[in-house]
Amino acid sequence: MSESIAEKLNLKAKSNRRANPELCFELASKALDSAISEGFIYEKGKAFHNISESFLWSSKLDEAFDYAFQAKSIFSELNAFSDLAEVYYTVGTIFFYLSDYDNALDEYMKSFKSYELDNNEVGVAEAYNGIGSAYYAINENEKSIQYLKISLNKCESLNILHLKQKVLDGLGRAYTNLGKYDKALKHLENCIAAIEEIDGSKHVKAHALNNIGQVYF
Repeated sequence: MSESIAEKLNLKAKSNRRANPELCFELASKALDSAISEGFIYEKGKAFHNISESFLWSSKLDEAFDYAFQAKSIFSELNAFSDLAEVYYTVGTIFFYLSDYDNALDEYMKSFKSYELDNNEVGVAEAYNGIGSAYYAINENEKSIQYLKISLNKCESLNILHLKQKVLDGLGRAYTNLGKYDKALKHLENCIAAIEEIDGSKHVKAHALNNIGQVYF
């Protein structure tokens, strides 16, 4: 079965969420129009989610909330658990950037549970990373390391290279918070190596380099 216009546009929008949120918004808006005209409810939800992400990475967090909740409503009705989990993760990240870490943690936990319902192990690894990030943000670093280590093990067993770099950065940060600088440096250097191996995220690399500077400082 060939892809619909809305599906093609949503796939392109998703690939540009963080790198080019303006283009993501443009593509997702077209996908939304197409999904409505073609009567594709699922793709309508995907378009809402892409628009939410475009606002998240443009630092327009109120708008990001609005579209995420519209996506969540659609995926809940469709029992599209992995898609719903992705939206929970997005909402968690919005709360994270608002420094509302308790609500961020709650949304990441919902993401984990929803991924579990779909037996989505890659998604579970992503959710564990979010949970670990929320814990180090509230200085519960031992809990953070517990969840991040599980995520890292899944990344290595499932070869999830795009996520592995973020998890290593998080572990470096948690160990830095605990004053365990040798372990922090080891994970941060592994993070840089993982990024360079796949020409990964410049954003994560900047975080890791900043954390390395804090270790030496």
